[in-house]
Amino acid sequence: MKTRLIDLADLRIGYQSRGRIESDPASLYRIIQLRDVKEAVDWDTVIPFKPDRKPDRHLVGDGDVLVSARGDGHFGAALSGVPANTVASSNFYILRINRKDVLPEYVGWYLNQPAAQEYLRSRSQGTYISLITKADIGELEVPIPPLAVQQQVVRVATLRRAEQDLLRQLESKRDALIQTACQFAIHRREA
Repeated sequence: MKTRLIDLADLRIGYQSRGRIESDPASLYRIIQLRDVKEAVDWDTVIPFKPDRKPDRHLVGDGDVLVSARGDGHFGAALSGVPANTVASSNFYILRINRKDVLPEYVGWYLNQPAAQEYLRSRSQGTYISLITKADIGELEVPIPPLAVQQQVVRVATLRRAEQDLLRQLESKRDALIQTACQFAIHRREA
């Protein structure tokens, strides 16, 4: 069974600042920007900022799903471990799943799959910066398997991400080892 996003989630745009977003370490609020998200949010790069108007409508929490509204590819990311007083920038649509039989992590995963990406790409507008409308995001049809299947998909996707992280770490350590061995060989020859 497929269901449109608009029928399984409340959909709203992120916080739109009137000016440039600047870091303000004294502020209680934090803002998620495009650069902070790959497949998940890197909470270490999310900056504190001083809102220029009331941000309450744009606050995000665990279980919300972000969809990039602008840029290359319109990726999705389910949120977890969200610090208090965090908002998403206007570069995102915020999905708040309103059904008990749908996992936010599953929706976040599905948004990054080829079928969803092709739909989003086909609806994107703009020559330099790709933009997708709220209405087009809402019309995306998502297959909704039983909850047990969604849980399995999320579990496998999580393991895949962990494996990719480990492979990146391994490659980095291997590069460092090779570099060190080469430097050692050069300096040993000189001695």
